[in-house]
Amino acid sequence: MNAKAGLSILIFLEATAGCASRGDNGNGAASGSAVSSGSVGIVTPSTGTARAVGSGSSASAGAGSSAGAGSSAGAGSSAGAGASAGAGTASSGGVGAGAGAGTSSGMGASGTASSGSPPCASAPAWSPATAYAVGQIVAYDGSTYRCIQAHTSEADWTPATTPALWALGCAGSGGASGTPSSGDTTGATGSAGGGSGASGGATSSGSTSLASGSSTGAAGGSSGTTGSVGASLFFSAYKDTSINMNWNTNVIQTNVSGAPATLAADVTAAGDKTITLAFATGECGSENWAGVGGAAMASANVPLLTSAGVKYVLSTGGAAGSFTCGSSAGFQTFVGRWASSDLVGVDFDIEAGQSQSVIQDLVSRIQSAHSTFPGLRFSLTLATLANNGGASVAQSLGSSVQDSFNTYGDWAMAAVESTLGFQGSASTWPSYLTVNVMTMDYGSPSDGVCVVSGGVCQMGQSALQAAYNLHDKWGVPYSGIELTPMIGHNDTAGEEITLQDVDTIASFALSQGLAGVHYWSYDRDVDCAAGAASPTCNSMGNGYAGAHGYLARFLKDGL
Repeated sequence: MNAKAGLSILIFLEATAGCASRGDNGNGAASGSAVSSGSVGIVTPSTGTARAVGSGSSASAGAGSSAGAGSSAGAGSSAGAGASAGAGTASSGGVGAGAGAGTSSGMGASGTASSGSPPCASAPAWSPATAYAVGQIVAYDGSTYRCIQAHTSEADWTPATTPALWALGCAGSGGASGTPSSGDTTGATGSAGGGSGASGGATSSGSTSLASGSSTGAAGGSSGTTGSVGASLFFSAYKDTSINMNWNTNVIQTNVSGAPATLAADVTAAGDKTITLAFATGECGSENWAGVGGAAMASANVPLLTSAGVKYVLSTGGAAGSFTCGSSAGFQTFVGRWASSDLVGVDFDIEAGQSQSVIQDLVSRIQSAHSTFPGLRFSLTLATLANNGGASVAQSLGSSVQDSFNTYGDWAMAAVESTLGFQGSASTWPSYLTVNVMTMDYGSPSDGVCVVSGGVCQMGQSALQAAYNLHDKWGVPYSGIELTPMIGHNDTAGEEITLQDVDTIASFALSQGLAGVHYWSYDRDVDCAAGAASPTCNSMGNGYAGAHGYLARFLKDGL
């Protein structure tokens, strides 16, 4: 993702599942999964993973949303069908609705129970490309689920991996006889295992400033100087290093200007001085970049970047590969290869099926690296939905907003709480940490997944909505939030980031004091015929923006 300041470590967690990843042909890997258009895309989870940079369809919903059982719908009424705005902490375990003492809205009509919703035993099988209403019950993978947000299903949004859309169990699907109630009813505390994140989040206002200062750390046996991190907004494009790479010299190149050029020279000529390099995979300390060893990749490119004065972030993982880091020593070796005054940070892009323990390890690396490199800034990049309750523009929904993350996002947030001491308020948010949400590829438009306008997901407003939801649900201050759209046509048909959307996102980021804005990807910033998403152009039509047109617009807007 992007960066415009000193050393920071960006941890991008996205889950990928059936969709392509964010890295044209796969994050940093020569070949990728599903759609091969690179974007910092959110891969819709077919296994609960959210897609990170790269192509792929819609973002997956977050696990751990609290679902209170016990709406008082009677006579088959689906009102208050168990969609509770619980403030409970999701219990650890598998995917599913998190436990929470929730308050489910809805008036219970008197009468005898009816079969307004099918009982668990006869629930129909879940299927993709199907419109589901709140309260509908389906069977999936041996379990039953209740719809808690109306939506049209996608192949990658399975009930098991999108707890923002589905709650485990049949609770709230039928109406027991009783007297009418005119208010909310308190749902029973649920105990279903839903990814281990805390689902409640107090809304908080205020901001925290990023850590500043410089640090010198021993890495790989040698001293490495790193840059300093300031409190200003952090901006840069992602560069899939495997695209146009000179495989003979391991020098990173691009063809955006019309002819092969070193990345350092092209970025500088375009008027920018920052870049995020994607993707390193494998175990930290023995990582590789699309098959090029970590040491060889660094030695070929650090001199070019530093001589041009280009600040750079190292992005790891991606949809086509996994990055793990089980030791602080291995992490220092990884950082040490690239150490210079222009090194801005490290990005952990998690979307290849990492376990909860792997994610916990990465957050633990943040904790230890902050001690070793106090000037570093860390970021968690998470796949997200942009559910907004039906308005045609972004709006704050308050702390009762549904969780927009998938299981991986909830695991990441739970690790921040347990390891870094976050308690849902700006005052407890680590000043060296940000959360970067990938605002792209939502799938079939509905108010449960994006801001809908004119029958399509309005991508600029949806990006803003994702920021509101993160702030409102989890209490992350705006100064700890970053946004990453995919410029031009997204992998999901009908979704596109226009130059006007760039203006919208930039204005919001500056006015709200966001920590950063990024985009996928550098090589897509050139025109080509309108059509499907491509890893090497924006697919918005010839003559739309021109070479580096999106970059120029972001810079003009003050980023």
